[in-house]
Amino acid sequence: QAELIALSNAESLQRQELSDNFHTIKENWHRLMNRQRWLDYWQNIYSRSLSVLPYFLLLPQFISGQINLGGLMKSRQ
Repeated sequence: QAELIALSNAESLQRQELSDNFHTIKENWHRLMNRQRWLDYWQNIYSRSLSVLPYFLLLPQFISGQINLGGLMKSRQ
């Protein structure tokens, strides 16, 4: 195969095809990394918001004195 390419002077064409294919792979990898970063970002926000949600929901009861600080802390478990 290499001899055929060399004899037909198609080396530059083969190089261009290889370069195009590599460029496609590189673009795909960048898209994949950007989507992974986006997914990680939203998973992080979701996880953090779930950890403080019970406090926000019970804060009015704590302020009004219906539950004490211990009850507020137990709500997270």
